[in-house]
Amino acid sequence: MSAPLRTCIGCREQAAKGDLLRVTWRGEHGPAADPRQIAPGRGAYLHRRSVCLQLAIKRRSAGRALRVTGVDPDALSATVGPHLDAADR
Repeated sequence: MSAPLRTCIGCREQAAKGDLLRVTWRGEHGPAADPRQIAPGRGAYLHRRSVCLQLAIKRRSAGRALRVTGVDPDALSATVGPHLDAADR
C-alpha cells in the first residue's frame, strides 16, 4: 500500500504526506506549523524548502488552501522558517 499523496502549495508537486510540512490556521493567531500532522482543522502542505515557501508567499496560495483571507506573509515565514531543512535556512 502506498503512502497518501499531498500537493505542495509552493511548487505544486505531489509528494508523500510524511515528506511535507502541514500548516494550519489558528484563527486570530494566524498560521501554525503542524510538523506532527495532528492539529484539527484544514491543513495545507509545503515542502521543507525555502524555495517552496517563497513560491507559496508569491502566489498567495496559503490563504486559498486554508480557505482564509489575509494570510500575513511574515507570519507564514516566521511559523514555517524553523521547520525548513537545515540546508535551506
